[in-house]
Amino acid sequence: MKELNITADLFLFPNNHDDGMFEDLLMHIARKENHRRFFDCFSDYESCLGDDYIHPNLKGKIFTYISSMKSLPNKVRRNLGGGDWQFTNKEYWNLDAEYLLPLKEFILNSITK
Repeated sequence: MKELNITADLFLFPNNHDDGMFEDLLMHIARKENHRRFFDCFSDYESCLGDDYIHPNLKGKIFTYISSMKSLPNKVRRNLGGGDWQFTNKEYWNLDAEYLLPLKEFILNSITK
């Protein structure tokens, strides 16, 4: 960017402040209160693996979370890996979470310039 004299605002995941990735953001907006059993069982699963096995990464955990929803039709479930993460479904994701405010502010500032 310096060589080409280009300036751009960048948003760093998960919240433009902490080290992380997109999946960290997703963990903060997942509806844990609606799906406590999933998250409790997944934690038990990870504990049970101990040091004998490699634990699923966060991307795998998020994929398992959304793909395990019984209410998803099979057609939708097949498209999850293609990016259809059902973000408009308020049963799975809290898009009003305070954690999303930095991203929303970044987007609003970027589109109003």
